[in-house]
Amino acid sequence: MPEACVDVIIPTLRPQAGMLEEAVASARSSPLVRRVIVVDDGSDPPAEAPDGVVLLRQRNAGPGAARNRGLAASEAPWALFLDDDDMLRPD
Repeated sequence: MPEACVDVIIPTLRPQAGMLEEAVASARSSPLVRRVIVVDDGSDPPAEAPDGVVLLRQRNAGPGAARNRGLAASEAPWALFLDDDDMLRPD
């Protein structure tokens, strides 16, 4: 099995019901993913993230700023950006 070497960064703002959870689950299912970092870009009410996920909150500054905040928190040698309404395919 390959060593986990990627942090997945998911910026979000008022995610649709169930979509963020699906994005997180798809990222966590990959053996290459070390951590999942969700950056809530000012949702009202604040977004919730599943247990075991790094959740950062900030005032609304746009998706680019949310990605940069997640990248700054990343500790893996590689980072992958994933939208909150998308999923990683297992292949």
